[in-house]
Amino acid sequence: MALTANKEQITIRPDTLKPIRNMNVASSTEIFEGAIVAVDASGDAINGPTTGAFLFMGFARGTVNNTGAATTDTPLRVEKGALEQLTMDSAPSDVDLGKPVYYTDDDEVSLTIVVTTGVAGSQVGVLHSIVSGTTIFVDTQKSIT
Repeated sequence: MALTANKEQITIRPDTLKPIRNMNVASSTEIFEGAIVAVDASGDAINGPTTGAFLFMGFARGTVNNTGAATTDTPLRVEKGALEQLTMDSAPSDVDLGKPVYYTDDDEVSLTIVVTTGVAGSQVGVLHSIVSGTTIFVDTQKSIT
């Protein structure tokens, strides 16, 4: 129903809704701060991979180097739920706003489900706004995890 008078608008700021997880990092894996993080079949954190169907978990808020080792006990802080500035594989337009975006690796997203190896990356969120060119903001509250 259309408004006929002023109303008090309740707004929940994204910064108050950031789910934070501490995850173990998979063996032989180094995850850099800011990387797109997915979860492997063992429940360990991995970089947003270019192969395989792994569920998006959030963004690394720290670095863990686990190369040459078994699964680490050093937890990686993984966070999502905010507007995140990311790079897109091609420049979007205003008609793309609100569409789902999917990771293509640990630092890039796409409007299309990328199937280079027969499997697609999972949804990171929806395209919120375009900064310029391929620089965008993604609303990660709208991811499927």
